[in-house]
Amino acid sequence: VVHCDNFGLVKIKSYLKGFKEGDQVKIFLNNAFKSVATFTNTMKTLADGELALYPGSSLGGLSEIAKIRSLNTALELDIKEGDIITWQKI
Repeated sequence: VVHCDNFGLVKIKSYLKGFKEGDQVKIFLNNAFKSVATFTNTMKTLADGELALYPGSSLGGLSEIAKIRSLNTALELDIKEGDIITWQKI
């Protein structure tokens, strides 16, 4: 995790390739399973509270994780800068 912004969005030093809209992924925080997320190119298609993995619009398109319409994903998931986040397609 390189940055948690003022909206609690989690920016990860990686770029997403090979995902299709709606793919489900297991999210791991520091090698421990944390949750399941949905890959999306636009968060508008997901339900409130759903966890999304998507290509961000800042910092050159770094990967991001966010809970839809949550004001602080990082705090809710106990994610901090420097944590290691990985994922595995289900």
